[in-house]
Amino acid sequence: MRVLLFSLMAFFLVAASSKSVQLRYFNTENDAGVILVTWEAEQETDVKTYELFRKPAHGDELVKVAQVPAHGEDVRYFVRDDKIYKSSTFAYVDYRLEAVLNNGVRLKVIERQVNYTSTAIRRSWGSIKAMFRN
Repeated sequence: MRVLLFSLMAFFLVAASSKSVQLRYFNTENDAGVILVTWEAEQETDVKTYELFRKPAHGDELVKVAQVPAHGEDVRYFVRDDKIYKSSTFAYVDYRLEAVLNNGVRLKVIERQVNYTSTAIRRSWGSIKAMFRN
């Protein structure tokens, strides 16, 4: 009986909090090795902050990229991840957006996979010099 009661309470808590955030859009764009992440909330009830995380597509470790205070509905949020070249050797990277509500509840809002290809920034100094040899 306790398990059933606990399960019902958990279900209603998740159902109630899932209506707290509804996105209008969530975009990720690879711009020369820098990932630009933008989103806009259509509904943003009791959201204190958003947290953006990154992890390799086949990895387990989430790394917090940014924490952004909530500004309200119809406001465009923008995060520039320029540290990805230091942490990723994979072709794909997953981004996860979570909302932290005023009561401390965390919601996974969306997860998106981005194709990340290495750029000249990742080349070693030796390989750059080798390109200019006769």
